[in-house]
Amino acid sequence: MTIAMQALDALDADLVSEQLAECVQRVQEDNPTLDLRRGVFAELLVYYHAVLSAQRQANINDYLRGRSLKALEEDPDLDSVDGTLVDDVLSMFRLTRGQGSLAEGEVTVIVSDDVTVTVAEGSVWQGGGKRFVTPTVFTAKLEAAQVTADSDRLLKPTADGDWAFTITVVAEEEGSDSEIKKDTQVVPLVSPPNYVTSYAASDFTGGRSAETNSELLARLQEGVAAKTMSNRVNMQAMLREVETFSRIVHMSIIGLGNPEMVRDRHWIFPVSGGGRCDWLVRGQEQVIRQGIVKSAVLVDKGLDGRGVWQFSLGRDDAPGFYEVASVRPDDDGTFEGTFEILSDTRGLDVTGSGFVPDVADAVEAAYSRYQTATVQFRDSETDVTDADPGTRRDYRVEVRTVPLIAEIQDHVNGHDVRSYGADCLVKAPVPCFTQLSFTVSKRSGDDDPDLEAMKTALCAEVNRVGFVGALYASQLHDVVHQFLSGDQAASAIDMFGRIRYPDGTTRYLRSTEALRVPDDAAGGVTARTVQFFLSPEDVGISVATAIPSDD
Repeated sequence: MTIAMQALDALDADLVSEQLAECVQRVQEDNPTLDLRRGVFAELLVYYHAVLSAQRQANINDYLRGRSLKALEEDPDLDSVDGTLVDDVLSMFRLTRGQGSLAEGEVTVIVSDDVTVTVAEGSVWQGGGKRFVTPTVFTAKLEAAQVTADSDRLLKPTADGDWAFTITVVAEEEGSDSEIKKDTQVVPLVSPPNYVTSYAASDFTGGRSAETNSELLARLQEGVAAKTMSNRVNMQAMLREVETFSRIVHMSIIGLGNPEMVRDRHWIFPVSGGGRCDWLVRGQEQVIRQGIVKSAVLVDKGLDGRGVWQFSLGRDDAPGFYEVASVRPDDDGTFEGTFEILSDTRGLDVTGSGFVPDVADAVEAAYSRYQTATVQFRDSETDVTDADPGTRRDYRVEVRTVPLIAEIQDHVNGHDVRSYGADCLVKAPVPCFTQLSFTVSKRSGDDDPDLEAMKTALCAEVNRVGFVGALYASQLHDVVHQFLSGDQAASAIDMFGRIRYPDGTTRYLRSTEALRVPDDAAGGVTARTVQFFLSPEDVGISVATAIPSDD
């Protein structure tokens, strides 16, 4: 194991002074006639001996500190400790550092002609200030019969006469910063033939930074816990033991004795009988906007020749999804906005083979892999005067969801994993979709602060808040001030929250001090069930010149 030595210019000045004093004293005791107050011997030889001695001592101190679990837990600057030392200590507690991963996603490419297009492996694309590369060669072809390989793509006509196909790209750098949002423009460094434009077809996912020392040490209790379906610590440790689930952001487990638990009352007595738990899992920091193509049926026609259409979302279309964000024509890449959504009726689907938790109705199934939905919307573009009820048409549906709900449910349903005396229902947390707005004041002539970096940091701060039931403005001001300089200042932050209850109702929160989750156990909304979600597009920052320049 190699331990990195500290740079000479980064050494503690007090430690160097101590080593210098000790060196001078030792040499003076051995040879009192030497003058060590000045000169080449004192200023070069003795001084640099002290510097190198201080470097070795600092290295020894780092090593001893990194080998002590007690010292690591007490260290306020833990993340500066050599990571290999921390890995070595915590490996004795069966903890392994979570490695970073690359974000990836699909990009829709628009071309002006229906000819075969080839995108080379390793071609570079840029979007949201990040660089992405194609992991393989992609070939877009006109005929469906020609699409034979996994990397083949079908050219599809768009409503404005162009042609579209999708490719997969992977971020060059690890981290969630590369998880750009749907519809972000992603442009190639070298354009393919007949290139018109390109954009993210859905939210990019999978980007993770390597686990820090602090994050790794926070999981110490999970390392020594039994990986079983028993108490909360053991259950969380069991789930994070699986590589796919190792980087889950937050978890909350509702069980016997919690007022939010209603599934354990499914018997003849109106009291809790135990044997049930609801496991709320936040798989990643940000909500995913997932695009799905659905076939909708015409159910009603208006006098204006426009119709009401209906489609269904099955339990496997977007497990645990929160809401339908938009409905657009599948064949019109230029359409902006969304058709008006008239109704969103949730249902329940517990069919199929294998073990299924005890779920009585759609409210109990909300945000789980057993949730379904029937959605009606009004298409304001398509003329249905001559169409009959029952006519079908494809639409691109965008839903807000979180990952891993179905995968975790399938895992805990496994015969060798689940408790022999209880069932577990995995659900996404109840969402509080958050918006922020504030003003930054600056001096005339000063540069604006980095607003995009500020938005990213604010999202990271909000999305890392655990199941604590409150989001405080003071937390956000600490983040904002990191990006301000000189006389720049920030106004009060207007925080707005929208909670979507499991039964589909909505409650709004607003404050400049703290957003507090209501204590509504009957409605399934408490500090133990709600998570705050913030996306960069929901952060509004205005820059105002409020201070005259010095000129």
